[in-house]
Amino acid sequence: MDPQLSLSERLIERRLLSSDELDRVLKLQQEQQAPLSRLVVELGFLSEEDLLPVLRDHFALPLMSLKDIPPTPLAIELPAGIGDFFKLARMVPVKIDGRELLVATTDPLDLSRLHALELAVGLTVKPVLAREKEIAARIEALYSSAYSADGKVLGRSITDSDGAITYYDAAGRITGRTSGDTMTIYGPNGRVLGTITTARPVSK
Repeated sequence: MDPQLSLSERLIERRLLSSDELDRVLKLQQEQQAPLSRLVVELGFLSEEDLLPVLRDHFALPLMSLKDIPPTPLAIELPAGIGDFFKLARMVPVKIDGRELLVATTDPLDLSRLHALELAVGLTVKPVLAREKEIAARIEALYSSAYSADGKVLGRSITDSDGAITYYDAAGRITGRTSGDTMTIYGPNGRVLGTITTARPVSK
């Protein structure tokens, strides 16, 4: 396997994508600024089942089935509203190994959001690949509620007249703010840890 091949070249090499299909994807990619890996699936040129092994080999990342790992809360403090960030980024924490946080994602090139998560949790983030439906199900299971398993309030959110949403933890400290296509994450001292937008890096 040639390590110098781009992802698009690798898909063509494996005869999973034709030159005409690639031209359509690249044209749409310029319009939407979306990753190639997502567009080939959304356009119906490739199934996620066929794409994931290619991504695994191309990025040299593990491919994980989240069905094999019970959706139990991790022993880390996450900002209120973090579920919205995970849904936007299409990634979810899976487990902690020492000072590393294993994070399942569909797009390992989304470095800005992976880095923002590192800043928010104070751990080194290690991405792994997983199916999008399994990631979405894990986010829904663990981060869709404002309450913990024992009924304690984890945080609250307030929506202003402009539609912006501000998130607070149980102590009333701001932890995040979503406005339009941008989410800002705050640390315990109120310092901005990172700002994430829906604009994603373009992979070729």
